[in-house]
Amino acid sequence: MKRGYLHEVNMAGFMLYEAVLYLDTHPCDEEAMTYYRMAKEKYEEAAEAYVDNVGPLCMSDVTCGDTYAWIEGPWPWEGGCA
Repeated sequence: MKRGYLHEVNMAGFMLYEAVLYLDTHPCDEEAMTYYRMAKEKYEEAAEAYVDNVGPLCMSDVTCGDTYAWIEGPWPWEGGCA
């Protein structure tokens, strides 16, 4: 299950990165801006689903209670999970 969430984050991140690269050279392309907005929304949704179901994806996703929980549990790239 964790790999599925991470796969969605990676796919959406690739879409977003490609849109940004294109917009670097074509900043006035309205169709590309529409695609960028869609890709950004998709990435945010995928990242939120990962955080909600698996755990922190990056340091800004860590919620601290009494302890620093960033290093608890497996890291996003560690195998051994379904």
